[in-house]
Amino acid sequence: MGMTGPQMVKRYGVEFKLAAVAMNESPGAGHLCIHPFMLSRWRKQVRGGKLVGKTPDVDPDSVAELARLRDVEKPTMSRALFLLLLAAAFATAQAQEPPPKPGSFCWPLHYGGLVLGVSQDKHVLRLLGAGAHRPQEGDGSRYFVDARRTMTLKVSTATDGFVVEILLEQGVNAGLSRSEQARAVSRMLDPGEGFGNWHALRLGASRAEVQANLGDPAEAPSPDRWVFNAACSGDLPQSLTLQFQDGKLHRVLFSAPPG
Repeated sequence: MGMTGPQMVKRYGVEFKLAAVAMNESPGAGHLCIHPFMLSRWRKQVRGGKLVGKTPDVDPDSVAELARLRDVEKPTMSRALFLLLLAAAFATAQAQEPPPKPGSFCWPLHYGGLVLGVSQDKHVLRLLGAGAHRPQEGDGSRYFVDARRTMTLKVSTATDGFVVEILLEQGVNAGLSRSEQARAVSRMLDPGEGFGNWHALRLGASRAEVQANLGDPAEAPSPDRWVFNAACSGDLPQSLTLQFQDGKLHRVLFSAPPG
């Protein structure tokens, strides 16, 4: 006879999912007693920018011990206990992390489903359309305007086709011709999409709102230009440059120069 009544469904937090993905990719981690389909889905969400958060460092000693427990103690260890140990290993790795630098962030630079340094021009075409293409501009750029013409999105790619810059600005870019403006309109561009911590920032935000979300900038070349740097992007520099106009956020540049 089948089970009756409501069934409990385990809901994992963002930090746990990121920890599981990071540990699964470590040498010797192997299977973490999490369903392979679920773990695969989390990995895809991380790559696609849908699962965003502070990427945890992995303590190799904890991972090795988890692998030993999986292989040796599995017959007597419950799945719940294993997951508790996984969470504890994640906490150990977090405790070993140095405090973040002022003006830094630790999440993938992404917008509109595009992840800098990961997405390519073919993904731009799939997610936003062809837009107004300027192949002669740098190594190639595409401009997009939302249906209500409240914002412009510019996507720049490198010679290998990878996205290296995303520029957001209020209104329609003044440099676009009428025909380009018509081609740039994309109903898939959502001006309500946010960025920053918890996706809480949008064009038009005040300085106080930006500071509450991201903290003080790493650099402020002028009162209207703030720069924040990625703290966990490896050896390649990545930055977020914000430009204000009349006290409101007017332009946002996501930058990840090719290595």
